[in-house]
Amino acid sequence: MPIIYALTAAALLLSACSTTVLAPSTIDPSSQVTATNPSNTSHMTATTTAALNDPYLWLEDVLGQKPLDWVREKNAVSTSLLQARPEFEAARTKVLEILNSKDKIPHIQRIGGHVYNLWTDENNQRGLWRRTTLGDFKNASPHWETVLNIDALGKTESQSWVWAGANCLAPDYQRCLISLSPGGSDAHVVREFDLKTKKFIADGFVLDKAKSNTTWIDQDTLLIGTDFGPGSMTKSGYPRFTRPKSVTYALMQ
Repeated sequence: MPIIYALTAAALLLSACSTTVLAPSTIDPSSQVTATNPSNTSHMTATTTAALNDPYLWLEDVLGQKPLDWVREKNAVSTSLLQARPEFEAARTKVLEILNSKDKIPHIQRIGGHVYNLWTDENNQRGLWRRTTLGDFKNASPHWETVLNIDALGKTESQSWVWAGANCLAPDYQRCLISLSPGGSDAHVVREFDLKTKKFIADGFVLDKAKSNTTWIDQDTLLIGTDFGPGSMTKSGYPRFTRPKSVTYALMQ
């Protein structure tokens, strides 16, 4: 049930923003900049003034309490309208059956001598990261070995973890960088994981929550784009640059 709700909420959020924010009646045609004379400072001044007077500028604060309350209000209106439609419950039930079906084909990622899959169903809503051999995967009922239970991890750590991917170091494919997002946000934490022991490495790489990019150089060094402090992130919250970082240096930060 939470799976379909999350999908619906995301769709409603996009719908609410697109239909309400882009209100043509609020746009002053005289404030638009023409491309025929980009050096015309009077046009630029008019555009700057219009931007400052934008009645929806406060929505740019994507994590602010006021914008989030506005989104919840619009989502509640959309949700009530959708739930009032006679076909809603039947469609919802059908979608849940498809999402939770045991007959769905697992999407796999080949890492070393195994293929990996994140499996979700009604009992594993956040997913089981699991593996099997390529040969066994070709069988009708392959034997899957659980590598990491995301639901159990979240319960143990009192965190609403959502799987955000794994980046494993070739050619041994024993060390991986596991990305976990709290609540499904774009920002995620990164933690080093050992595929042989199926455990996080206590003294390994750890990155705090950010919209990071990471890749391996070698077992002790990463290339990282993350929040290094003031000026290191764009206005949308993504890294401006990438730096090499050793495991020793990472632990000192």
